[in-house]
Amino acid sequence: MKKIVKTIAVVMAITMTITMVPAKTQVNAKSKKAVKAKAVCSLKKGTLTISGKGAVPKTKKFRNNSKIKKVVVKKGVTSIPYKTFYKCKNLAKVNFSSTVKNIGIESFYGTKISKVTVPNNVKTIGQGAFGGNKNLKTIKIPGTIKVTKKNGCSGMESITYGSTPEKVYFGEPFKLNTVSYVNGKNYIWKKQKVCYEEWYDFYKGWKNIGKSSKWNWRT
Repeated sequence: MKKIVKTIAVVMAITMTITMVPAKTQVNAKSKKAVKAKAVCSLKKGTLTISGKGAVPKTKKFRNNSKIKKVVVKKGVTSIPYKTFYKCKNLAKVNFSSTVKNIGIESFYGTKISKVTVPNNVKTIGQGAFGGNKNLKTIKIPGTIKVTKKNGCSGMESITYGSTPEKVYFGEPFKLNTVSYVNGKNYIWKKQKVCYEEWYDFYKGWKNIGKSSKWNWRT
């Protein structure tokens, strides 16, 4: 009888051990899934590299940082938040990956970037994102974007206020009202058919940006 009791006790102990192991594994698996991917920033020899996945944390601000000369946004990064590189006076170059969807308000305001190519996948650009920059000569943006504005701001929805680039290129598909979002001297887009409603939006944009600008068709 004592042997039978001991045998039962041993079997129960082994059974409990086996059932507990998967439970622990499941907890670890859940905890790993709970960790969200995030973008990280590293500065080396004047080049700030943003890598990882998702949006740059809003706590990552490099305002007035004179050490940054170049910004490289790697694949996987989706958003540059509000005033991230505001008045980085020595910042002269930025490379965006195709995964970027949003560029925040005044995120590159007051830099000395001379040429900007915004990927066609970008959906929203913040007011003044590339403003306050007399060095900006060329900018290429998607043909269709939405502009986010500062809270309580009723002014012009320009992504380049305080800057007047020589050439502004638009990607495809192109909507004429997009021109009202960019200050510039020459506006260039590929020739395509435009509906009446778009011409009306174009007229409103024309009034906003001024008649001194030139409009060019590319074939």
